[in-house]
Amino acid sequence: RLVLRSAWTYGDFRFDGDARYGDNQIAGVPQHLIRGELLWQHADGWYAGPTFEWVPVKAFIDHRNTYASDPYAICGFKFGRRMQSGLSWFIEARNLTDEKFTATTGVIENAGGVDQRQFLPGDGRSVFGGIEWKW
Repeated sequence: RLVLRSAWTYGDFRFDGDARYGDNQIAGVPQHLIRGELLWQHADGWYAGPTFEWVPVKAFIDHRNTYASDPYAICGFKFGRRMQSGLSWFIEARNLTDEKFTATTGVIENAGGVDQRQFLPGDGRSVFGGIEWKW
């Protein structure tokens, strides 16, 4: 069977008539964060499929909203097995295209529209693994 999982985090966080920032967006929080996966699952516990993470709009690094990180999309692939014994394991490759993106930022009052040392890079192409035991 095919299983689609997705999550959309939406947050329109803004100042409310602030004397300095007006109704600007609060810095450091992307308005949209969308993650998903489409997994093929076999009856004996094997699963595999593509994954993605997408931030479709820029996220400001300063409360004055003068400079922002770029939108990004990354894709990956994971596979693993859930066993009836309660043991499960997975291996997941992320950012398969080795996209350069900003995972998060520092937050400052005013960037003045100029690039700042506030951008924290996301992981490049990488592989993660894990095990879990439920009893």
